Amino acid sequence: MRVYKKSSKKTAKEKFKNVVELTMEMDKVIMDLPVKPENAKKVLDVLYDEPIVSRKKILELIDIKPTTLNVCINALKEKNIIIETTGYSRNQVFAFQKYIDLFLNKNHLTRHSNQRLQWGSSESCYFQ
Repeated sequence: MRVYKKSSKKTAKEKFKNVVELTMEMDKVIMDLPVKPENAKKVLDVLYDEPIVSRKKILELIDIKPTTLNVCINALKEKNIIIETTGYSRNQVFAFQKYIDLFLNKNHLTRHSNQRLQWGSSESCYFQ
């Protein structure tokens, strides 16, 4: 039992350290995006709370114009910070892959028929 506790503690500390490093990296990246850093920061803050989220949900959670959000999302996709998971041009769902990987210990979301991925909210997506 004692070995398990030490292992869990080490893993938790490691994950926390990795989250802090990712946050610092993202703070640097948003400075180079073609949008105001404060708008990109708002979007990233939503992604930290809900790493799998729809465009509609982001708009509900923050005060940002849809056109500004589109520019933010496109810039984040271009930098490979987020990925679009549905393959659709409408009703898109985005995943903050680097952040998710820190907790799942996986490199990328894999797409399998009828596989559902859910992350602590009502947002979910089906991979095709």
